[in-house]
Amino acid sequence: MEQCRQEARKTTELLSEEILKTGEVSWKRILEVTDYDELVYKLTLKYLRLKGYDIGNSTIPRVKNKDT
Repeated sequence: MEQCRQEARKTTELLSEEILKTGEVSWKRILEVTDYDELVYKLTLKYLRLKGYDIGNSTIPRVKNKDT
């Protein structure tokens, strides 16, 4: 479990940089980056939300800055 958390934290940092450059990332992109590992995927979304990103919902499957 701790290994999954560490991987999710690394993925969160990588995706944070991508969000800053492009404005947003899709949930599909997050799945690709996490190698389709469901636990790491969910933890990554959680950590992105904790960092202040708008993680969207089932009708808007994307992550972007809250103020955008």
